[in-house]
Amino acid sequence: MTFRPAHSANRLLIIDGPTVEALVSQREAITLAQAALSKTSSGVTRQDVRRTLGLSGAAGACLSLMYASPEDLPLFGAKVLSVSPQNFDHGLPSHQGGVLLFDRAHGARSP
Repeated sequence: MTFRPAHSANRLLIIDGPTVEALVSQREAITLAQAALSKTSSGVTRQDVRRTLGLSGAAGACLSLMYASPEDLPLFGAKVLSVSPQNFDHGLPSHQGGVLLFDRAHGARSP
């Protein structure tokens, strides 16, 4: 990965669920998850305990933050997730969030 000038750092690539499903098969996703878990277990990836902030309102509503830094890749990142159990009553998913990736060399958001 190469450093991108500041003017391009404002871009944000958003990949939705259907796009991910079109790009990565279920078998590939399982293989990637197994590799990620193995790297965490072996210490190649540093990961802290999930941080969760309870939110007032509906029971079980919270904001979660999970972050990791794989030492063998030029990126590190964080997953931010909101949990709203009451969304089922409105036909919406209870878990919504996203993943941000950053370039290790400069700390710039990776598009």
